[in-house]
Amino acid sequence: MKKYFLISFLAIGFTLQAQVSIGFKAGLNFSNMDGELEMDAQGNALETIKSSTGFNVGALVNYSITDFFGLRTEFIYAQKGRVINYNGDSYFVFDATNNSIVATGNRNLELDVINSYLEIPLLAYAKFGKIEIMGGAYVSTLIGSVADGSLTFTPDSRQGNNFDLYEFTLDFRYRRDEAGEGTGEVIPLSVNGVDVPNTLGAYYEYSSVDNSLHNLLDVGVIGGLSFYLNDGFFINARIEYGLTDTTDDRVDVSYSTVPVSNNQFSFRGDNDRNFTLHTSVAFRF
Repeated sequence: MKKYFLISFLAIGFTLQAQVSIGFKAGLNFSNMDGELEMDAQGNALETIKSSTGFNVGALVNYSITDFFGLRTEFIYAQKGRVINYNGDSYFVFDATNNSIVATGNRNLELDVINSYLEIPLLAYAKFGKIEIMGGAYVSTLIGSVADGSLTFTPDSRQGNNFDLYEFTLDFRYRRDEAGEGTGEVIPLSVNGVDVPNTLGAYYEYSSVDNSLHNLLDVGVIGGLSFYLNDGFFINARIEYGLTDTTDDRVDVSYSTVPVSNNQFSFRGDNDRNFTLHTSVAFRF
């Protein structure tokens, strides 16, 4: 009887070993954000969103049910983002945490946003020769959120001589920047006695902030194809579409609606979803 159990245990172990394989992958993400754009009163877009390039790297675990069907999970570090441009009528808040001086004018913003996620996809696949079709879902947690870019603000002529054109460098750390934060040299222009730094943090124009702009959790669906060069080496391309809003409506301000006194912003209630072309080279053994 003991021999029978031992033989059965070894047989199950060898079977599982044959069915389970592990591997590694790395590649590029071409990502964008599916959401509403800010418009002017005539219905013209003030905002454009372009795709951003990041990378992905991680490990995979493959469970073969048959030679043609199976399940796969992955543990991936993935960068997703977008490039935002806003150019049109807007405002700028000087010294938001103290005097909160609101000037109207033209905002020309260029911002490259990169969000870093720890992502876990759960996939089912069907393999036909060298071609593999896959589909499933993912859940991911935000572990980093940064952006860099530039901002030019040109006050309108009604502001008087106290205002002039301002050019800023943007260095955003969404998860750690505080309200009113700015660094770098002070711009040699002054608004009502307020000095302005030439490098702005993510929430420089906010009088207070309690949350990060980007939400911690993202959930979405996946569909894609793989091409096998041999039994263990393959190229993968897939679409990942988020089902959750990636931005917090309590922090996502409108640039087109001028805030009232005391820095009371208008906030956007749109849904911003990650949309990503995920490409990778992978091997399993």
